[in-house]
Amino acid sequence: MIGVELSAGDWALACLLGAVMGLDEVSWPQAMWSRPIVAGTLGGMLFGAPAAGCLVGVWLEFVLSRHPSFGGARHPEIGPASFTAGAAYAVAGGGAPAGIVAAVVVGWA
Repeated sequence: MIGVELSAGDWALACLLGAVMGLDEVSWPQAMWSRPIVAGTLGGMLFGAPAAGCLVGVWLEFVLSRHPSFGGARHPEIGPASFTAGAAYAVAGGGAPAGIVAAVVVGWA
């Protein structure tokens, strides 16, 4: 699945889902769609590999669960990053061990 060509509709859907992930974290609807396990799965689902996206989401959920927001401290924007990491790992084929490391680093950055 490496080198996937995206149609204009796929790009629009990816941008819309990324925007919803960003809004879900800070504004509306706050339905937990921006959690890494959900966002990663949706990113993988866009490219036909929801299990690969879910795997990245689980890793990012594990890594970022130790970063609670206290008081006025800002937390990282994990929704769009997890969506992107899940999609990137799904495009990479979902089986390369180096791909999971790269996807987690992309999602964590």
